[in-house]
Amino acid sequence: MNQRQITLDKLYTLNKLFLVNPMGNALHDMRIALISYLKQYPDDIFMRLKLIMIEFFPPFEDYNTIEDHTNNIFRYDHENIQALLILAHAQYIYCGQITQDLLLRLMHVKTQDTQMLSMINMAIAWYYELQNNADMYEKFLLRSLQLDPEQSYGYRALARLYLKRGNKEEAKPLVHKCLNNIKKIYDSTKYNNNNDNDDDDSLYDITDVNALFKESYKGVYITSENLASIKKLI
Repeated sequence: MNQRQITLDKLYTLNKLFLVNPMGNALHDMRIALISYLKQYPDDIFMRLKLIMIEFFPPFEDYNTIEDHTNNIFRYDHENIQALLILAHAQYIYCGQITQDLLLRLMHVKTQDTQMLSMINMAIAWYYELQNNADMYEKFLLRSLQLDPEQSYGYRALARLYLKRGNKEEAKPLVHKCLNNIKKIYDSTKYNNNNDNDDDDSLYDITDVNALFKESYKGVYITSENLASIKKLI
């Protein structure tokens, strides 16, 4: 077994330890090991994505570090969609704006993957939300939902927009669709019995980029606290 594989095995072991005991030191140790590993193998995009996910998690949360890592991915894959979506999410939650440069890159992404296209349109919707352009915000939310009607986030965002406009009757069925599409409630002792549970184990791997997408773009993974706030809309 070569040294690279030995290091990868160690990383996967730390990942498993973190899932079993999220309050332990495994996440911190995994972060250090990933940084060391990527100095030797900077072209390993999969592992860099895992490191970026850790950088979203307290106490590490740091936008500049996240941006640096996405830029490193772009050196090897300039149009990496996962990195573009991660960067858009980071700008949205940490900076309160999505840059025009990133907006243009998102608009020019070429893919036939409807799930990715749906999330790209969601990121573009965020751009217009932060610009206080409600009409364009609505337009791209609807595009995102058309591409992926099984998501939850878009229905919630539209419902809030319509409630802000005073359109309670339009908002109510959207809230119900939002709730019906939730797949996993974490930090909770039980799942929503009205939903399909596509992921029976209760372990939530914050190092998995797909978990971020399911939570922050699709809204099908959700905390019990966020669930309560959605229910208050109706």
